[in-house]
Amino acid sequence: MKKYSHLLSILFAAMLLIFTACPKAPAKASYDMPPFAKEGVKLVYHVDYFGDEYDFIVDMKHVSKEIEFDWKMTEPVNSSGNVIMTEKALKNAKLLFNYYSDGDTLKLEEYTSVWFSRAVYDALKKGEDVTIDAGDGDEVLSFEDYEDFPVIIDKEESSLKCIYSSSDLFGWFWVLDSQKFPLILKMDIGWTITLTEIITK
Repeated sequence: MKKYSHLLSILFAAMLLIFTACPKAPAKASYDMPPFAKEGVKLVYHVDYFGDEYDFIVDMKHVSKEIEFDWKMTEPVNSSGNVIMTEKALKNAKLLFNYYSDGDTLKLEEYTSVWFSRAVYDALKKGEDVTIDAGDGDEVLSFEDYEDFPVIIDKEESSLKCIYSSSDLFGWFWVLDSQKFPLILKMDIGWTITLTEIITK
């Protein structure tokens, strides 16, 4: 009897090890659009660029198959511009555009900015590695975990479900868990940009 109990214990431990070693990412993507995915919403990010701190404000102008937004950087940068991301970019791009110049009017077809493409989101959601370029060359991005990301929405404390991932170039990314709207909530690639507030009204 003792021998039988011992074998059961070993079997249980082996099964526990197998299940805990499985990837945490479920196969099913979240297809719901967040309620703030609409024209007129402002996304306020705080940037720490190697010691220079300022806000980066995204003013969404058009949200459909394409995304268009005006952007503004506060002091000490004091710059602004406009970005359109095409349907092609939002579907497949693995390049991130992160470096703006004052007055830029950009139409991105091979890049996304502020958002990941659905291709990158889908890979992370499946627990698959995906190669991106955030400005420093190719880096391999890997799913790490799910997290609740704190943010102020219309002056009230809230949180957003996100996918936390890391890269082999010592980069870290937090992206909204939404296949249709994979907004980057935070990015740390030597300098950081963090969503702090969403203003819907």
